[in-house]
Amino acid sequence: MMAMPAIMFCLVQFCPESPRWLISRGKDEEARASLKRLRGPSFTNLEIAEEFAAMQAHHEAEHAAGKEKPAFMDLFKGTDRRRTVLSLCAVSMHAGSGSQFLINYGITSYYHD
Repeated sequence: MMAMPAIMFCLVQFCPESPRWLISRGKDEEARASLKRLRGPSFTNLEIAEEFAAMQAHHEAEHAAGKEKPAFMDLFKGTDRRRTVLSLCAVSMHAGSGSQFLINYGITSYYHD
């Protein structure tokens, strides 16, 4: 039952970091190396440099615009409150209706009958 999560836990160690995340942390050289690793040999150095420059420009534009990270409690203020309540209701209705039970065990019971 835990085989797939165990395999994923082992393999995730080999995944490179997100170049955008590295740029946001000021690790430009690591971000460039990560982007090069993600794109592989099919991309030229020029294409990688252009994409990296676009990522940097986007990060600088966001930083210049003064976008602040939203606080957790912002989910419950203004129009975001309505969005949060609707999302939670949709998830609750899905779980409460029993449809997840049918999705998980419908095929299994079909083969055992």
